[in-house]
Amino acid sequence: MKSKSAGFSLIELLVATSVMAIGLVGTIAMQATAKQNGVDSSQRSIAVALANDMLNRMQVNKTQLGTYRAANYGPGVFNVAQLCNYDPASAVNCTPNQLALSDQYQWDALLQGIEQDNNGDLLISSSGMINPVGCVDYQQTTGQVTVVISWLGRKAVNTLTDTNAASGATNREVISTTCGAAQFSGNLNRRRQVTMTAFIYQ
Repeated sequence: MKSKSAGFSLIELLVATSVMAIGLVGTIAMQATAKQNGVDSSQRSIAVALANDMLNRMQVNKTQLGTYRAANYGPGVFNVAQLCNYDPASAVNCTPNQLALSDQYQWDALLQGIEQDNNGDLLISSSGMINPVGCVDYQQTTGQVTVVISWLGRKAVNTLTDTNAASGATNREVISTTCGAAQFSGNLNRRRQVTMTAFIYQ
């Protein structure tokens, strides 16, 4: 009698291997996309927290709202240490202007991923954003405060590439359009942005 042997043919084995390879490639690509989306989400969360932080600082120091106005937070422009700490022993407090200057220095450092302790020493950490730029605007007539944070994303997108606001644009739109435009020249299609607006009345 002839014996029959059962098993896989070479073609069946190649087909099974190909299907498995396609599945593995898809899984790896999906994980890479999920990781990238996670990084983008984390950066946006950090930007929202920092924008809220500046709004809170301005809310506390209402008489100095104009002092906070600047379009170049982040690149280290406000790099001269400004300390403003309350001393319970002598009951000496800083002036509103000193507080505003201290806030500018600290917020500029936070954008760069640098924290300041009570002695003014800088503690290096990470903001999680690439080349962040902060812009703060205050309109005295309306009390409108706009805080914009721009940074470079990992991939190019077809948004936020304009450098000039359209005719008739609101103040918020003007600040959002111009914030980071000069710093990211040539990489505007990678610009990411968070814009927050509040009304603070003196």
